[in-house]
Amino acid sequence: MMGHGQSDYSLAIDPADDGVPHGSSKTAFNWGRAVIVTACLACTGCLAAIAGMLEMDDFLPVDLFTPDPLVPTLPALPAVTSRCDWIQAEMMRENANYSHSFLKKKFQLQASDPNMFYRGVDFIFWRDMTSGGWGAFNLSLISGTDLASKGLSRASTWTWITGDQHLSNFGAWKNRHGDIVFGVNDFDEAAIYDFQMDVWRLAVSMYDHTITNGLSDDDARNVVHAFANKYVETMLSYMGNDKATLYEVTTDHAHSELKEFLKEVATKARSDQLDTFTSVDADGNRHFVHDHKTRLQPMSRVVEQAVRASWSAEGYGATLNKIGWKEREWSDDFFRIVDLAERLDSGDGSYGVERYYVLIAGSENLLAPNDAIILDVKETSEPAVRAVLSPADAAWYDNLFINEAARAVNAQRRLTSYTDPFTGWIELNGKAFVVRQRSPWKASFPVEMLTTAAQFNRFVEQVAVVTATSHARGTVGRSPAQFKEVITHALGHKKARHAWGKRVTEVAESYRQQVLADYQCFKEFVQDKFT
Repeated sequence: MMGHGQSDYSLAIDPADDGVPHGSSKTAFNWGRAVIVTACLACTGCLAAIAGMLEMDDFLPVDLFTPDPLVPTLPALPAVTSRCDWIQAEMMRENANYSHSFLKKKFQLQASDPNMFYRGVDFIFWRDMTSGGWGAFNLSLISGTDLASKGLSRASTWTWITGDQHLSNFGAWKNRHGDIVFGVNDFDEAAIYDFQMDVWRLAVSMYDHTITNGLSDDDARNVVHAFANKYVETMLSYMGNDKATLYEVTTDHAHSELKEFLKEVATKARSDQLDTFTSVDADGNRHFVHDHKTRLQPMSRVVEQAVRASWSAEGYGATLNKIGWKEREWSDDFFRIVDLAERLDSGDGSYGVERYYVLIAGSENLLAPNDAIILDVKETSEPAVRAVLSPADAAWYDNLFINEAARAVNAQRRLTSYTDPFTGWIELNGKAFVVRQRSPWKASFPVEMLTTAAQFNRFVEQVAVVTATSHARGTVGRSPAQFKEVITHALGHKKARHAWGKRVTEVAESYRQQVLADYQCFKEFVQDKFT
């Protein structure tokens, strides 16, 4: 097999060769494989097959004859600083439209622990990564591979991302194929942008949870590096095939703690949710329950009128997917509104946005536990990415999406397979709202149960598969610049992959310290002003 760093990769054909690469300066193939290799060199879709036959993980799958990349020394990450005045100002600016009494509730929730704080300040994370020196977006610099020479541009590493990829935004849900799957489940901040924003945000979350669960910094570094390596490995596995389109982590694919979690979620029934949020009166009519447990209250007349006005085949119905497997077209009987309510005090980063529940008939038999359906109607605000876009990129975004809810709906359809058929959007009094089914099977994985390094590594590798799959599925570029092809060009070589994983780990470790410093500032601010 060729040694690293050699660029003269000629093929010596040996009819007697058994097909296994041998330890010489030339790699021999039998005549049958030589024909296949020659044919495959003209076909991008066969490149993964070449790599498999060669059993050469060290070679770039899309370019068999690429020499080792020269991975440069990257700039140092910013020093962790105390920036209390700036944190206080940013938190107040972001929440300028809320009353002091409301902020007291919201801020006390976010100040309860560093993880809750981190989840609620995505806008600070975006600012730090894009202009604060934490994010190194130039993969050519990181990997030592000149992507421009491949005809790729600044935005070639952009794909659909969730924009807020922390461990609490993964969970179980049931898709329209009927499978309980583990995947991304929050699309409020979703955007078309550099994939590393998801990777970095998730890496910081992983590092923090590992330490919080009592493991060491060495364990945390290994966890993040395992995630980064599995991410690229998964992306490379999608070269030459379309498996990412439909692949989901189900009970058949999950293992260990995650598998048991999905099995438990599968035992839930739709009737459990209806029993929690609704009741049936003496006349057989089903209504929402308004109490502290459901956090529901009657919807105002103004909002109710707006919802009913939008509830038609030409309104909400026009935003549903019409073409596809098991999609649901509009039916006045099926989508008939049975009851409406306002949902209070939910979310973290989205705490305080308008949110409503709509109970629809599903069928004429409202007493049947599996018929009535609860739809979640949630206001969708501008994502954090908006604040960091250049004027030209912002104009491009404006041409893509009618409103922010349309953006979030588009993201959900691109990042998941067999997407909830009730996903659509409406506009109420000038604001955009995403409409989705409130799934009885939605559940968050209990990360606190992971108490050993082995458990964490198993879990984050499955998270890596989910993340890479959604990014590959969400590609905006087309061949030869599909997202998976771009990543294969940049990180397909083992040395490039290692350098990138090392940088992701360094960002996670260092930025977590900045989050802890910011959290301490914010906690003291809340104790002083909002207790």
